[in-house]
Amino acid sequence: MRAGERVLVYGGLVLAVALGLRASVVSPALARAPREAGGGREAPAPVIAVCAVNPLVDDLMDSDRFKPDREELEKTLREELLEPINEELGKLQKDSEAVDRSNEDEVRKLRDRYVELQREGARRQGEIARRVEEKVAAQLVECYGLVRESAIDIAEDLGFNYLLASTGADEELEKETVVALTRDMSNRPVLLSPKGTDITEDVRVDLKLK
Repeated sequence: MRAGERVLVYGGLVLAVALGLRASVVSPALARAPREAGGGREAPAPVIAVCAVNPLVDDLMDSDRFKPDREELEKTLREELLEPINEELGKLQKDSEAVDRSNEDEVRKLRDRYVELQREGARRQGEIARRVEEKVAAQLVECYGLVRESAIDIAEDLGFNYLLASTGADEELEKETVVALTRDMSNRPVLLSPKGTDITEDVRVDLKLK
């Protein structure tokens, strides 16, 4: 073997050894990196609880604490915004039955007013829907906060340090629409959990939903 060839071979061996060592040896700084990233503290072992948060929020929304307020708001808005329209439409109906059909100006006036009232009624119905939706959104935020607070308190009291929001995997799926079905499936990230880790019923009792 020529001297030049030996240099190439040995050089390749040295490089391979160096690369092998570099790949297999981890510096102390790198070894400490995950621990130091957590502030020098070891993360506690996870003790995980599960709670069906969304069904509890739904139940709380339908409870006497929240549902009557929504119904009262919608009733009040309908009385204030739609009743005047309905009353005038009723009067207009009677006027149209009594009007002389040969009086084209009067007939046209009644017809135009009817169209105007229909448009105004549709606008007011949209206003009612918007304000009721705002009420629902505000209540959902409040209900979620109550369920979350209760679930966290109970989980901590029972010694859990992680809490997952997940509907029970064995609960029947919503099948009314594809949207409802896919949403319900996405609400079930936990497919299996040990017995005794589901605190849903504890939260239900705490919120007086039973």
